[in-house]
Amino acid sequence: MNKELNILIKKAQGERTQNAFALNCGINSASITRILNGENTPKPDILKKIAAHAHNNVSYTDLMIAAGFIDLKEMEEHYFTIPEEVNNIPIAFTDGLDDLTQEDIDLIKDYIALIKERRNKKNSEEE
Repeated sequence: MNKELNILIKKAQGERTQNAFALNCGINSASITRILNGENTPKPDILKKIAAHAHNNVSYTDLMIAAGFIDLKEMEEHYFTIPEEVNNIPIAFTDGLDDLTQEDIDLIKDYIALIKERRNKKNSEEE
């Protein structure tokens, strides 16, 4: 029985009955019962349906991690290693960072500098 997955699915269910939740997700109620009882590990397509109708901000990624389809440690090592020269760039801009050239990095740094300059100018005008 995967306790973490069970907790997340219950959280995703929210205040709905199990039958209503299953119906919203387009999943057989018995399937959810088997998952919650630890008799069945849901496949990613089932987790996607659950996530699409989840309450309480339960995401597909959360469910995939809890079900063991995503190794969080491996994911962190791969996606969150940021070169020093782009350390201040928000994480949203770093997806696919391995493909960035030095020219790309320089352009991003210039863009950040421009944003800071505009923000400082706006702040000084407001004072």
